[in-house]
This record gives sequence, structure tokens and C-alpha cells, in this order.
Amino acid sequence: MTVHLAASAHAEAAIIADTLRRAHLIDGVPWSHMAVLVRSLRRAPAMLAHALARAGVPVTVPAGGGSLAEQPAARALLTVLAVTADGLDAEQALGLLTGPIGRLDPVSLRALRRALRRLAPIAASMMCWWPRSPATNRPV
Repeated sequence: MTVHLAASAHAEAAIIADTLRRAHLIDGVPWSHMAVLVRSLRRAPAMLAHALARAGVPVTVPAGGGSLAEQPAARALLTVLAVTADGLDAEQALGLLTGPIGRLDPVSLRALRRALRRLAPIAASMMCWWPRSPATNRPV
């Protein structure tokens, strides 16, 4: 991974265009294997499309125009990132288990719930010796 800092939106667009062009010409990466993700098509500046076109990078804007965060897979990934920082609640757990990441159907979800109920006494007895975070007093 490489991080670039840009002084302006124009400089950022030029860096993106240059990076993609170099990947294609020097490393042989096909254009079809590249993408630029933006927070919103409404917010994506026209200067980015212009910089890409000026550098000879093909530009295709997908139809739909919705936010990336509205896509089920992206929403699931954002949930995973959030729970790693903030912890997991029951609604988030259910969403991850039944969404694009876990893909559990209702039958599999019921089987998982039954298995967890059977294991709850064992897990509870194990938690008494499990290390806890001094900051939160929660198991680590």
C-alpha cells in the first residue's frame, strides 16, 4: 500500500490518474482490474474524470448513482469495521450472520442458535478465567 498526500483536489486527481496509468503501462494491470471508489457520485468532482481522461485512463461511471455505503456488501464491511472499534450488539451480529458475509439462511441460523444455547454453560464457566481488559472489564 502506498499513501499519497495531495495539496488540493486537483493534485489528488492527478496523483490518482498517474497511479492508474503507471499500473497499466508499467505493471501490466488491465484497466478492467482497476477502480476508483468515491464516497458519492454526487460529490465526486468532475476534475477527477477529466484528469483520468487526460491521462488516457478509461472512465466508466456505473449507473445507479447510489452511495457505496448503500450497497449490501459495503454496508456489511462498514459494520465489521465499526464493531472492531466499538463492540458488537445483537442487531449487528444478526446482520453480519445473515448478510453478504455470513450468508446464513433461517435454518442455519436456528441451528447456530441451538448450538450456542448448548454451549452457553461451558462458555460461561470458561469466562471466569478469561483475561479481561483493564479499561472495560470485558473479555479480551
